[in-house]
Formats: sequence, C-alpha cells, structure tokens
Amino acid sequence: MINNEKGITLMEVLATLVLLSIIGLIAWNVFFQGTKYSNIELKKTQMQQEVNYINSKLTDIHIRNETYQIDIAPDSCSFSVLYGGSIDEFKHRGYCINIESYNSPTLLDNPINQKDIDLKLKISDKSNLDNYIEVDIFLHKL
Repeated sequence: MINNEKGITLMEVLATLVLLSIIGLIAWNVFFQGTKYSNIELKKTQMQQEVNYINSKLTDIHIRNETYQIDIAPDSCSFSVLYGGSIDEFKHRGYCINIESYNSPTLLDNPINQKDIDLKLKISDKSNLDNYIEVDIFLHKL
C-alpha cells in the first residue's frame, strides 16, 4: 500500500464546491434584493419630485388667478387646469396622477374661486400599482 497523502480527495473538492455555491447564492440573493428595493425607492423619490412640481404649479395657479377649473378625465391618469385662457395638463408616461378628493365635491369640473382649497393628490407607478404616494395639498390665498 502506498502512503501518498499529498493530494486532496474527491470529497474535499465536493465539500468546497458546495460551500462556495451556498456563499455565492446568498451573495447573489442579497445583491438582487438590494437592487430591487433600490429601484422602488428611486421611483418613490421621482414620484415625490413630481408631487412637488405639481404642488408648486397648482399653488401658482391658485394665487395668480381669480377663477380656474380643474378637469379630471375619468379613467385617465391625468388632470388639467383651465385658467385665464390657458390649459396646464398634468400627466406622466410612467405614473398615474389623480386628484382623489376635494374639500368640497362641488369643485369638481366647476370654476374655483375660493380662498382655501384642500386636495388629495395620488401618484402611482403604472408598472407597480402598490408603489404610490398620496399627498394632501392645501392651497391658500391671502
């Protein structure tokens, strides 16, 4: 019998491969879970920026105009504001933008000439409807 123990056995090679595979799968899973949640948070940040833009435009329209009208198209992911002969349409190709509620249901599609208005704005991701932001907007004139 030859006593040559300088090499490694097949069992040692297989055990090493199994351990490396398990470590690799765990690292792979952590990486892809991180990128998934990173993309969700990136879209939320972009939706928040869109809300900030819409809020600033609506505030500007509310302050500068005596009357204006908000038109919400049913089942479309947009709305428009008619004021002083101009129309601003708020829509985005990746997000669904809706005004959920007013402080008064009579404001819908009627000229607005009130001093204070409460709106609820909802922006949702068209590719993932569970990813959305709802913001209460308060418009005020002095």
